[in-house]
Amino acid sequence: MAPPTITLHLYSLLFRRTSTFTLTTVVGTFLFKHPFCQGADAIYVHFNKGKLQKHIKHGYENKERVLPAHQLLCWSWGLGLRMSFEFLFMD
Repeated sequence: MAPPTITLHLYSLLFRRTSTFTLTTVVGTFLFKHPFCQGADAIYVHFNKGKLQKHIKHGYENKERVLPAHQLLCWSWGLGLRMSFEFLFMD
């Protein structure tokens, strides 16, 4: 009789029982998903260099405007008041 090969050993170890087959599939999926997604994203960014928002946003950003404390307080109070009225009149 021939000695067991690596494929026969893997079959008996990982794929013979349903529980180990399921566990092997789930673990393999998690181990494969992350590198595959990172690779696909890297290819996408490479082919679209200069067209994506993260590459051109510096040309469209406005300077940050800092509000004085009293205006910030009035703005937050008005926002909270508006949100409470929206909550009262929800359908």
